[in-house]
Amino acid sequence: RVLIGDGYLVQAMLRDITEAKRAERALVESEHKFRTVFDMAPLAIVLVGPDGRYRDANQTACQQLGRPLTELIGCRNEDLFDHEDPSHPAAAREKVWTHGRLDNEETSIVRHNDNARLRIMYSARALEVAGETILITVVVDITEQRRLEEQLRQAHKMEAIGQLAGGMAHDFNNILQAILGYTDMVLSGLAPDDRHYGALTQVYRAGERAAALTRQLLAFSRRQVLQLAPVDLNQVVEELMRMVRRLIGEDIDLAVMPGHEL
Repeated sequence: RVLIGDGYLVQAMLRDITEAKRAERALVESEHKFRTVFDMAPLAIVLVGPDGRYRDANQTACQQLGRPLTELIGCRNEDLFDHEDPSHPAAAREKVWTHGRLDNEETSIVRHNDNARLRIMYSARALEVAGETILITVVVDITEQRRLEEQLRQAHKMEAIGQLAGGMAHDFNNILQAILGYTDMVLSGLAPDDRHYGALTQVYRAGERAAALTRQLLAFSRRQVLQLAPVDLNQVVEELMRMVRRLIGEDIDLAVMPGHEL
């Protein structure tokens, strides 16, 4: 107010802040959208400062690490993870600072809340944000993927063993058929009281037992020729178990509880 004569003159300055308010609202809305997308992302995302300490993390990262966000802020990887290689976090950060990026690094960590060991793969980028370099790290839990890959490798090994067993069984079966055939021809020409009859009978029975083993190997390799006929399932299972017990090792107990009249 300025005194002029008997009265006051009021002088006012007006500034149009419509655009500023619009930009402010847009910024708030943008931050809200970013936070929503950030927290809803199915991948774990962590923002790390130049000192290696966490600045922010989304909900997926909190779940994956087994800690609330309040415990993550200010922590370093070395404080949170039980790495298989203690020097891994520092070495990984050095790669990012040197090259500006890190792609598909893999390591194992132990989750805090349940001590579950996880296999993770992560990538990182160094970005300038408000004059400061921030690492944006994206982490993928590949524990289940690695477990399925190991199961697939084991399945391939078992398939290879089955093929080998099937091929060997066929070769043995051809040899055994010759042994059984010639032994049967000799036995048919001998009297039961012949001094060689008993020994040859034992040879024949041993050949039959060997032929039964080859049939089991063929069944194991799924290369057995099907012969449809009524069978005693309990007897079939028991014959197969004789071979299985030799295959599974002493550290596994195998218990068979047969049904009745199968």
